[in-house]
Amino acid sequence: MATQYGVQLAIHLISSHFGNLVACDCLLRKGALTLANIIRFTELPPQQVKSYILVLIQHNCVQAYAMQQEVGFGEAPRVITQYTALFYNILHRMRFAKFLAIVSEELDKECEEILEGLLQHGRHTLEQILDRAKSNQSGGKMLYKKALLKLVRACFVERCTAPEPFLASQSEEETPARKRGAKSAKPVEGLQTIEQCAIAAAAPMDAKRFSVYNEYWH
Repeated sequence: MATQYGVQLAIHLISSHFGNLVACDCLLRKGALTLANIIRFTELPPQQVKSYILVLIQHNCVQAYAMQQEVGFGEAPRVITQYTALFYNILHRMRFAKFLAIVSEELDKECEEILEGLLQHGRHTLEQILDRAKSNQSGGKMLYKKALLKLVRACFVERCTAPEPFLASQSEEETPARKRGAKSAKPVEGLQTIEQCAIAAAAPMDAKRFSVYNEYWH
């Protein structure tokens, strides 16, 4: 649980890196919220709030998740999307310079360049990372491929989390899976809060988390 001073620090970091993204301020202070509630609390135009949320997701500061909500007696439950601030991911932004220094010392210049790009611009597809090699006249894409593989094997870079995992209710673990598809519901046990469940459900399986493969690799 984040303390009051921890929340203030996180808000300061977000403001320093992205400007006054009040949507993140709202999530850090109030906890997980739907888009409608974020708009209501911030009193900002919907499109502006959506833009803020997209920026925060791009930089791994917010996680979306879907869950089933009971509506009322005799009414079918509905699926809603909520957003939660990733408090510890935000605090890690203070350590970006240290991460780069370690990679520079332990790996090589190309690895440092890839990591710096990811830290500055957030999530990238493999194709986007390799496209950065087009401006590098000395190495080219093959050098970047090898550098990226080094980063993944050393656990400095990992696959992105699922964009919107579905959290099955504890009383009906299989029913939401049938409604949203068997692969979309991931059982999570032994966690205390819905936010922790969302973070765990969004994480890739270990076999995929530190792997690199798609049609652009070969």
